[in-house]
Amino acid sequence: PEGIDLIVVVLIAPTAGYFIADMIEPVVTGILNVIGQTILVAVEGNQYIMGAILGAIITIVGMTPLSSMVLTALIGLTGVPMGIGAMGCYGCSILNAVFFQKMKFGSNSTALAVAIEPLTQIDIISSNPIPIYTTNAVAGAINGIITTYFALQIPVTGMATPWAGLLVILGSNPMQRALIAVAIITIVSLLVGFIGSYIFKDFKKITVDDIRGTGKAETAN
Repeated sequence: PEGIDLIVVVLIAPTAGYFIADMIEPVVTGILNVIGQTILVAVEGNQYIMGAILGAIITIVGMTPLSSMVLTALIGLTGVPMGIGAMGCYGCSILNAVFFQKMKFGSNSTALAVAIEPLTQIDIISSNPIPIYTTNAVAGAINGIITTYFALQIPVTGMATPWAGLLVILGSNPMQRALIAVAIITIVSLLVGFIGSYIFKDFKKITVDDIRGTGKAETAN
């Protein structure tokens, strides 16, 4: 009967969600530990290589359900490495706004949504992994090197998030130096977004309509 179906869903869904989460938790934690160990090894090496590796890895993880915030909190990342994570996520939010719009993955609201929080468009991202992850990895690596050069630091962990991370960067570093770095990262991210959309313009893509509507996959032209 109408109404009973809602009650059944409300009672069953949380319980089912809990048991599913409990089953996959060891796998997810294991993956995060492997990624975390890779990051810790990178931190001990050349600082600019570290910047590139951290920028690429944390940016990509931030665009998956694994969560870059959880990853950085799990391994206790602080200082410049945490700054790299925050600025990598910020830069790629700017990149994705341009990239999604130029690639026509959806409407302007889709581009705005992915800029605010990438995981709101995880279905589009996971359906187009090669162009999106490749472009973001390149930008993340470059932005990581820039952040390392300007020695931007965050004293707390778990700040690998686009906008909160940006605010903490501005509040935890000399304002003039931080603003210059943010401006450069913004420009670089926009450029990489435009270049990426040109490189992948003929790539067979999956759009919002294909996933949430009745359309078919099409090229970006």
